[in-house]
Amino acid sequence: MMARTRMIALTTLAVAFGLFAVAGAASAQEAQANIDCNQMSGEIRPLGPPGTYNCEIDVIFPGIGGTIQAGEPASFYTITLDADAPAWADITLSPSSISDQYNQDGNTHSFTVNVALTQRAPAFQATSVTIDGTATFGNQGMEVAPTQITVTPGYFNLYNVRLDSTIGQGGPQDTVRFPITVDNFSNGETRFDFRLGENGMPEGFQAVPPEPLVLQSEATGGERTRDTVNFEVYTPFHNGYVNTIAAIQLHVESSYAPDTSITGTTSTVSTLTEARGFYVPGPGAALAALAMVGAIGLGSVVRRD
Repeated sequence: MMARTRMIALTTLAVAFGLFAVAGAASAQEAQANIDCNQMSGEIRPLGPPGTYNCEIDVIFPGIGGTIQAGEPASFYTITLDADAPAWADITLSPSSISDQYNQDGNTHSFTVNVALTQRAPAFQATSVTIDGTATFGNQGMEVAPTQITVTPGYFNLYNVRLDSTIGQGGPQDTVRFPITVDNFSNGETRFDFRLGENGMPEGFQAVPPEPLVLQSEATGGERTRDTVNFEVYTPFHNGYVNTIAAIQLHVESSYAPDTSITGTTSTVSTLTEARGFYVPGPGAALAALAMVGAIGLGSVVRRD
């Protein structure tokens, strides 16, 4: 009875060991495909040329030697590549599918990843893109190990400047305001500087450009992407009737707000200011004239004494 018990135990142990060995062999026979890509230096400009990453797939066959013969149907494999990227990144894999057959020394395949960006890509925000794939290998398994590439969008400059009206009217010694609305469609926070044009200031007129304006970007999660500023023109004055017109230009210069050395485009708006009417001195001028008359009269009285 004791001998029979020992025999059953030994048999059970042998079966368990055999199952373990089979499982280990199956695991060891699974082919592996490892993806590796270089990291691109610099930024990719949205709506510009795509960035290119050079990649390789190393396919190895650990433990399969002798179980598969090259040329047999079961020796061929296909790897289909894919990328997991944000919606603002357009990924092109070339080639997107790779087919070959078993080689006991392993195989290496090259492919490229081209990344094109839309204007929604957030400026200078490094983002990881996963390059992965699925594979078939006869009746064997093949595990694909993914990799990641880093995509950094550059600054894309796009905005709109709109004058509510290009013509303003006022009387002598008046202030004429031109509301200017600026919309920032850039992919990063943008600064706008205002500068008077070089066409000269007509005689008697003065103009004050708006203070610098910084607008957020929707691409980076900002909400204040629009604002309105005033361009002020002061009209001339002189005794009598005033009738004059001034054409004044205003330049709008743009740059990336966190680093203004990254400049954008410059826009120019033109305004026409009309000054018409009789100049009537204000209370201050009248009081000054009365004071002068009083002083002259007082001087006359003193001299008679």
